[in-house]
Amino acid sequence: DMRQVFSPVFAEYINLNVWLLTNGDLFVAMLQNLSAYGCLILLYGILRKLGGSIKWALFACILAMSMNVFNAEIFSPDVDMVGTFYLMILIYLMLEVLYESKLTIFQFTLLGLISGFLYITKTNVCIPAALIIIYVAIVKIFQGRFKIILLGVISLIFISFLVFPTFY
Repeated sequence: DMRQVFSPVFAEYINLNVWLLTNGDLFVAMLQNLSAYGCLILLYGILRKLGGSIKWALFACILAMSMNVFNAEIFSPDVDMVGTFYLMILIYLMLEVLYESKLTIFQFTLLGLISGFLYITKTNVCIPAALIIIYVAIVKIFQGRFKIILLGVISLIFISFLVFPTFY
């Protein structure tokens, strides 16, 4: 398969494991469905964190649910919604880190771990995740948090090599 030339070995491993363990794709669609509704909850949370009102945050969720691609992806056996769910978690964490004055090594490492899950689940979504982490690091460096960023990068690289061996 040509895809294995540029994709990691465990690409879309969630669907493969669910497919093998349940002997079909019924639960794969359920995983997509749960991820889609998780995306709606995160969309609401992101909009509220950005200062939107409850009315407009709910309107955005209803608008997202009414899109054809949203409903089509819920019942597909791909991992597009799972990747979107991970990316929205990353965006929510980014907003949390940027709006708070402190950044811990745990938060920075969590951003990197979610980026690793994105790499394993859906490789093309990992690029915006890496750009988000770089943006957070640059903003926090300009705020004078250089030591915590350096420790976070070191711990992120160490954990990435241990947890996701396809990185090296």
